[in-house]
Amino acid sequence: MALSALGLILGVVALVIHFGAAGSQGAFGRFCHVSAELSCDAVLGSPWAKFLTIPIAGWAALAFLTSGALAWSLGTPSARERARRARMLLAWAVAMTVVAAYFLVVSVAAIGVGCPICLSMDATIVAHLAVAVALVRTLPAAGAAGTAGAWAGGGATAGAVAVAVLYLAQTAGDGLPTGPLSVAQIRRADPRFYAYYISQPVVVLEGIEPAQDPKQTMTVVEFSDFECPHCRRAFLDLEQVIAHSGGSVRLVHRNFPLSRSCNDALDYEGHEHACTAALASICAERQGRGPEYERVLFANQPNLTRAELLGYAGTIALDVKALEVCLDSPEAKARLESDIKVARAAGVESTPTLFFNGRRVQGGFQNLRQYLYAIEIERTRGTPPAKP
Repeated sequence: MALSALGLILGVVALVIHFGAAGSQGAFGRFCHVSAELSCDAVLGSPWAKFLTIPIAGWAALAFLTSGALAWSLGTPSARERARRARMLLAWAVAMTVVAAYFLVVSVAAIGVGCPICLSMDATIVAHLAVAVALVRTLPAAGAAGTAGAWAGGGATAGAVAVAVLYLAQTAGDGLPTGPLSVAQIRRADPRFYAYYISQPVVVLEGIEPAQDPKQTMTVVEFSDFECPHCRRAFLDLEQVIAHSGGSVRLVHRNFPLSRSCNDALDYEGHEHACTAALASICAERQGRGPEYERVLFANQPNLTRAELLGYAGTIALDVKALEVCLDSPEAKARLESDIKVARAAGVESTPTLFFNGRRVQGGFQNLRQYLYAIEIERTRGTPPAKP
């Protein structure tokens, strides 16, 4: 009962974080952000954080509530009935453990970030399983066959749930529609997003050169930090949406490292390697390989030491020696200072902060469609992207 109560409390806390992340459209938060590798906000605000439109945290709270009810029901005076309910509790504990393991793999492999609250729930679930096993063993009436059946039934149930989650996650409405969209269609399709998006301010960005390609009618400027999990998600999502746009959208990367060593706008120490990674991306951009190098850095987010930054340069045919010299050059540092200055003047306070033809959005969106909606709204509005 105590473990079920603890799990229920953790589930409710996770649910609060989930809605907080959704309410800020995925903006970088510090409530449960430990590092680039450990962030509740990144996991609970991700597209994987729902199943059948209900937050996973809500399902977890319901699972713990159910286990608590099963544990309470063991107070029945009938030994035979107590053994049957103990087997049910064990089956439920097995199912919870398998599902928790599945989502742990999703967190590590698909999102690339651990969630402290989720890991706490995982530990509670494992302890819950151990207690259920010990309980069944103390009840002779349970029998070996009944115990084996409980394990098998729980595993089969959890496996079916995991397969269903995987299928629904892959086929959920994150796909991008074909053909043009009108603002009226967008408003009908997602009125909450539309109201949020058009309420965001439009600002003028300094130092962003106009697009050279006449087909590029939209400019998206992303201020990010290479150690920020939300930035990686936004970068990957934007790449997909821009590829879908047929070359009409331009993505411009700018730096706002969350580290006091180069960004005095922060009141906390921040990310250890963010400043050096930002300088390396500026140097790669000078060699004409900015987007490719940025993709490599986001893909290797936990490993961004100076030596590793130089090692990645060789994988995309950058001049490694030139990059190393550039890292310490006054020109690269001046460019980084300029990025931070422009960001602060434009109201950037967290990462990622995106500008869709000048409309400022703190944090990424919940799915690919919302990126497309923002682009289509701005294409209709037709505001100039920036001030050179």
